[in-house]
Amino acid sequence: MKEKILTFYNNNKRKILLILIVIVILIALPRVLQFFTKGTENEPINLNEKKDPVQNNLNTSVIETEESVISGENLDTSQKTYVELIDNFAVACNNGNIEQAYGFLSTDCREELYPSMESFKDNYYNQVFNNGKKTALIKNWMNNIFKIDYTNDILSSGVYNEDENIQEYITVVDDNGNIKLNINNYVGKTEINRTTNYMNIQAKVLSKKIYMDYEVYTFEIQNNSKDGILLDDRQNIETMYIEDDSGNKCEAYTHELTNSMLTVPSGATRNINIKYYNKYSTNRVMQNVVFSKVILNNEWYLSLENKNVYDYYGIIEIGL
Repeated sequence: MKEKILTFYNNNKRKILLILIVIVILIALPRVLQFFTKGTENEPINLNEKKDPVQNNLNTSVIETEESVISGENLDTSQKTYVELIDNFAVACNNGNIEQAYGFLSTDCREELYPSMESFKDNYYNQVFNNGKKTALIKNWMNNIFKIDYTNDILSSGVYNEDENIQEYITVVDDNGNIKLNINNYVGKTEINRTTNYMNIQAKVLSKKIYMDYEVYTFEIQNNSKDGILLDDRQNIETMYIEDDSGNKCEAYTHELTNSMLTVPSGATRNINIKYYNKYSTNRVMQNVVFSKVILNNEWYLSLENKNVYDYYGIIEIGL
């Protein structure tokens, strides 16, 4: 038997060696391939890893993502046009062309925030673009609202440091047929003109100015009663608020008000601006403005040394 095996081996030595080599290669090949591809396709994917900004054919801006943050949908043609407008605004600012940059602002934005080119330069341009050129990292937040992160010019430096960003929201609006910008977190103004009457007091909501983090309501209060009134004594932040259709309340910035600002003498009419906590959302609809602790005789209230004994209050509620 041994002789037959030896004879077979001697007669087929080369074939046997070739077969063994092929077997070794087939066994070793997967391990070799795994070694050289380690860290690429077999490496776990980190879904939380921050993606690099997407470079586009823009002058001084970068679209950080092609998807809207809120809806998750890709930018449509109009939104891409809005991005180009924001880019042109950033170019004008980077070039120090104050007049051109100011021209991108809507009439509403100018009236509300920057009534003159000088105020725009002092209160916006010098705050954002005072330390060299900036790259605008643009991300659509929702619809016509874009989140902007101004950072040092990464197009030339190649360095992106999120800690040095200056962040704002820009809203693109139609301004008498022209596309313009509301900058510095200003969304826009809405006319309301809703009125209620309570005990010879006429309270009217004229308008509201919407920012990304709050709203400012303008009231016209006409006091036809025989006594002066105080809309709120500011002792409790929960007594002056706006209320949505689900009953959720957003209180006023009472710390920014004084009692004199909320006082309306007998026979007088006053316009009063009040800011309320309310982050911008298209899904939240405000239904009422409520003053739940109106002092109906301010002279009596002021004469009291112990204000806790005063008990002549009223409630003014204005439907929106």
